[in-house]
Amino acid sequence: MQFVRVHTGYGWVVLASNVRHTARPCYDPHHIVPGHDPLVVRHYPPPKPELEGVVVRLDVMPKE
Repeated sequence: MQFVRVHTGYGWVVLASNVRHTARPCYDPHHIVPGHDPLVVRHYPPPKPELEGVVVRLDVMPKE
């Protein structure tokens, strides 16, 4: 299992891959993105409207 920590304009983001399967309770300032939670597309905005539900921006704070 692997994960990566990436510095973005928002701050540090951990892409957890298989290390963490679901987000609860990780949508917080620590910015941990799980690898297999379908709710990720609900919590993060798309880069453009036509990509909603397909691609998300992980360099911004997730929606509440």
